[in-house]
Amino acid sequence: MAKQLYFVSIALILCSCSTRDPLFDVNAQTNFTIQAGLSVLETHGIVKDMVIIPVELTINNLGFNAEDIDEIVPFSAFIRPRFNDNIDLDFINSVNVYLIESPDFRRRELFYLDFVNVGLKDEIELLPTLLDIRDLVKDDRAIIEIALEFRQFPPSTIDMRLDMRFSGFAAE
Repeated sequence: MAKQLYFVSIALILCSCSTRDPLFDVNAQTNFTIQAGLSVLETHGIVKDMVIIPVELTINNLGFNAEDIDEIVPFSAFIRPRFNDNIDLDFINSVNVYLIESPDFRRRELFYLDFVNVGLKDEIELLPTLLDIRDLVKDDRAIIEIALEFRQFPPSTIDMRLDMRFSGFAAE
């Protein structure tokens, strides 16, 4: 009897869990440059000021109010070369993307990949965090820092692009 009760309770818990579908997506991108010959012994932070993340614009264009939105969280991100798709990004060991809060300049992690698998790559997919950016992005602009660690010296100067997608969820 206890075994049956256990399985029934597990079934009820699993059935009561639901996934929320996002109301909308917000896309953002920024370009940056990896300089040739950067050290493998330190983390290299590239700060991009005034990155456009059109949160308010998207909410207004879709006809929502700010009260309708519960949270806006990172969903996906990729870094890739801007011009040459045949560049091997195998020299990159780890990537962290931070949103820098003003006025105190505190870093909040958006995306990360602690260890990039070895192998031929023309893009690197990053993992999202659960950070709610709704109150952190002011006037659809943000300061973004891309922190890179290398396992080898970059083979040349490479122009890169960071593509980010955020998902907005409704208040329940």
